[in-house]
Amino acid sequence: MNIQKSGFPGIFKIYETYSRKENVKPEDKKEVNLKKDELVLSSEGKEFLKALEIAKKANDVREDRVREIKEKLEKGLYTVNAEKIAEKVIKDLLNERI
Repeated sequence: MNIQKSGFPGIFKIYETYSRKENVKPEDKKEVNLKKDELVLSSEGKEFLKALEIAKKANDVREDRVREIKEKLEKGLYTVNAEKIAEKVIKDLLNERI
């Protein structure tokens, strides 16, 4: 199979001519009014974005709770309930399987 490439050099020459700014005539410099992209959010989307921004600003660490536990640890009053921990672990494992 033989493919003719006779049209390509002419196309490239035209492209090179018009891609150079100095070769473009003032009357060829027409401004093109392109429609810009626009993003419209629903009220639910706006609420979600607002909640997301608030969540990003919030501190991940509950400092009051950390301070409370630290004080209990220092005084020897902090106890761990093994049954609650075991229940939580089992519950989390069962939820992963579902």
